[in-house]
Amino acid sequence: MANDNALPRDELLALATLLKEALCIQADLIGRLFQHPKHKFLLKQHKEYRQLVDQLAGELERALASRWARIEAADGHGARMAKRPSGRASAASRSQGKGTPAR
Repeated sequence: MANDNALPRDELLALATLLKEALCIQADLIGRLFQHPKHKFLLKQHKEYRQLVDQLAGELERALASRWARIEAADGHGARMAKRPSGRASAASRSQGKGTPAR
């Protein structure tokens, strides 16, 4: 993964940290809006932080999905899962006489 163009772990951590901080600020702004509902500046800030939270959440989700796909591809997990039935599916086929013959 040294030649990987994906986000380094530090960047994933940075995205998660930024999202957490943006959520805390957004929650604080919601509290302030309840206390002072007529302040248009607070409403504007709340809308901006809501957009920021949505953007950061989307970026983090895409980065994690991309990282997960590369991990599965490197592990060969996706290929193994497609070729081999689950334990429950194997047991069902054996009970119907479709499994390997008894010795």
